Amino acid sequence: MKHGFSLLNFIKVVLLLAFMLLCAMSYHPYVYSVSSELANSGEAIVSPFITYIMLILLLLILLSCIKAEIPIINKVLLKYVYIVVLVLIFSLLIYGISPQKSVTGDLKAIFTCMGAFFVGWRLILDEKIVKRLLFYYGALVCFVGLLQIIVNIGGFVILATYETNGKNALGAMLAVSTVLFVGIANSSSGSRFERIVALVMGGLSLVELLTIRARLATISAIVVAFLVYYFSHKNKKKRSSSYILILMVLVITVLILPNYVYDYVYYSFLLNKEDDITAGRTAINLNALLIVIEDPLVANLYNTHWNIKVHNWLLKRLYEYGMLLSIPLLVLYIKMFLSLCKKLFKPYSDSFQVIGYAMVLALFVISFGEPSMPFSPGTAMTTAYFFWGYSYQRLSYNKNCNIYVNS
Repeated sequence: MKHGFSLLNFIKVVLLLAFMLLCAMSYHPYVYSVSSELANSGEAIVSPFITYIMLILLLLILLSCIKAEIPIINKVLLKYVYIVVLVLIFSLLIYGISPQKSVTGDLKAIFTCMGAFFVGWRLILDEKIVKRLLFYYGALVCFVGLLQIIVNIGGFVILATYETNGKNALGAMLAVSTVLFVGIANSSSGSRFERIVALVMGGLSLVELLTIRARLATISAIVVAFLVYYFSHKNKKKRSSSYILILMVLVITVLILPNYVYDYVYYSFLLNKEDDITAGRTAINLNALLIVIEDPLVANLYNTHWNIKVHNWLLKRLYEYGMLLSIPLLVLYIKMFLSLCKKLFKPYSDSFQVIGYAMVLALFVISFGEPSMPFSPGTAMTTAYFFWGYSYQRLSYNKNCNIYVNS
């Protein structure tokens, strides 16, 4: 898909690159420590600049649509608009019924991610430029992760305590980085050198995940990266052969790996977790679920129960707002998750076609054990939604041209 590179497109690319670099640099150990000291609630000091860039990008995209006389949204995206309107109504209801409950954080996070998706959908760029942007972002995330490991941990060792700053957000970014590098490495386009470098960088991202002990992010990265590889073959026989080959490589690797590699992986997941590998999260989630079952309509809307930190995005909303008032949020989450799976779980000729879907799916997998993801924090989540929008645009274009028959 070729597109002219106008001055306006150049400005968009520069702004997008600046946005991604600022998001990644917000977890640089020095920037993070300064943010913790100076900014309110630990918000990154670069957050205002990130917000300004996002608003400018949205404005440029809207102006481009008006100038080109093309629809701002299509029928598919209109469904999400309806859901977002329901979310707004829901937020007003909650505030009216229970003023002590605030959904401002959820609204801001969802609108930010939806805005990023919209920008990516209307950001008409050549594939080579997008691949380069992805590579820059993934490389910077790896660099920031490496600095965190050197400064806070002291090297590639497994510590009994978590020492990295913003571990969960950094883990999500590294999981996305792993997935995007695997997508680039498995892409049929690009040189062999490019694919080898991407594979090495993906491996580095995975090692960094193990080192900072972001366990769920590590599992998410491995699972989604495998799906990207497995479904990138249209032919079922090739897919089966690939599956068998991967199993053989894993078996051989297990047999030849030295003991310290086993220990590294084992301690990353299980050090100090002999009693409960989930660090008590399972018990907390079960307690929240029992409260929802006991009083499904309002649950803890009026703070009649202990405020507990639920580690699951869906369950947290059910617990805090009740089943009735959570419906718009649940519908949005489930619809997005199913849309990601629907596209990714199909055979396709090139893994780069669905790279954005894979990046966001990694965030949704992490959300099974985290209360704010896949929408927050914006500095760690938003870039993936940019490229989900781009992948959506690319598949829609190929479908119209009868190139991608399965979309």
